[in-house]
Amino acid sequence: MPVADLYAVTASLRNLLRYNIWRIAGLNASVTDMAPERAEELELSNLNLHLFHAVEDPSKRNEFARDAQGAFPIRETPLPLILYYVLTAHSPGADEPPDIAGQQRLMGLAMKTFHDFPAFGDTLEMRPPLQLVAEPVFDAALRGQQNR
Repeated sequence: MPVADLYAVTASLRNLLRYNIWRIAGLNASVTDMAPERAEELELSNLNLHLFHAVEDPSKRNEFARDAQGAFPIRETPLPLILYYVLTAHSPGADEPPDIAGQQRLMGLAMKTFHDFPAFGDTLEMRPPLQLVAEPVFDAALRGQQNR
């Protein structure tokens, strides 16, 4: 289904990272979504997932909905996008030496998460850090619309 709010996609990916890193490593990782240079200024260890580019998927450019009618059926057709993210790991501020091992561990856990979940939908639920009950990974804006 069409999604006009790309931030809901980013929020879902952030949830996936936080919940799965907690599940596989027991780490309560902070996952931000700001520009990498801004994330570096924060005073905490974190992962940062920043959407930096979006392009139309050329392989699906001319696909029209089967039930599209009218003079301009293209406006009824979802715009398939390829979203490009940069994933970075950061250490606490400049007063302390960088935690290179911690950064690389977080990066490895994030890469494993994306490897293990190359696609997910409404049905994926995980337990958030320090919670007893599983929650949907999808952001509320994406749920119930057959998104994947």
